[in-house]
Amino acid sequence: MLPSHPDVDLDAPGKRTGHVRIVHSDDRHAFDHEQAAKEGKIIPRSGVDKQYDQALTRISDIQRESEKYLMEQKTYFGAKVSYVGTDKKRFQLEVADSASRKADNRYELQGQRKGFKRYYTAEARSLVQRLIAAEEARDAALKDISRRIFEQFDQHYLLWESAIKCMATLDVLLALGAFASDQKMCRPKLV
Repeated sequence: MLPSHPDVDLDAPGKRTGHVRIVHSDDRHAFDHEQAAKEGKIIPRSGVDKQYDQALTRISDIQRESEKYLMEQKTYFGAKVSYVGTDKKRFQLEVADSASRKADNRYELQGQRKGFKRYYTAEARSLVQRLIAAEEARDAALKDISRRIFEQFDQHYLLWESAIKCMATLDVLLALGAFASDQKMCRPKLV
């Protein structure tokens, strides 16, 4: 006897697969399967994992805030200002020498190259620290994403078990029918 599931009415012939199709569709769209096979990691789509979505939102907010801050710095210096640096040294302000005379005690000189000086400010350091924390939260969410997606899949265990048993029964009946059609034997007629 097949196990029961609240979404499956096993006595109603047309009702056994309707919800299976919906559940399968949800799991199939949780992440890009081709990308996961290529890169070897699962990147969930938007709305699938709350932790991952929150981390991405924080990263996006910080990036918007950094662009706003950069525009403020361009206005302050009255010249082209750009971010330079990577990882923990991101968001250093690179300012042309001609405009760098406006840098006051809020600007900490980090280095220079011909025609430009690089500065850090308390605001830029804060942006870097918050961005690194958000990226670490995103990475932590990704480390555990496979388990959480499979856990969501497993919540429908009885539904999947019912569907698999139905498919197995159908497979056996089709195999017996194919075998019987190739053999010369007496077959009963089903009424």
